[in-house]
Amino acid sequence: MIHLHALQQLYVNDCRNIEALPTEVMQRLHSLKELDIVGCDKFKLSSGFQYLTCLETLAIASCLEVEAFHEALQHMSTLKSLTLFPMAFFIAGGIL
Repeated sequence: MIHLHALQQLYVNDCRNIEALPTEVMQRLHSLKELDIVGCDKFKLSSGFQYLTCLETLAIASCLEVEAFHEALQHMSTLKSLTLFPMAFFIAGGIL
């Protein structure tokens, strides 16, 4: 298995068919501080986000399947920056 303990930044861009980051991978991202997920049309938040306890910056853009954030965010006590744009739940809820 790949060792990801020291990885601090992860960028996932234009992976149109990715639905989630595997939980077994997210469990190994102990040092991840920045995560950008952009243009991943089918991406959804998974329970694996609870393992990103060192995350400081989270940017999710143009991922139209992403819905509820409250469950994922409750484990991110070190989060300093959150960028979300545009999301289907913003549009459906009349926020955008």
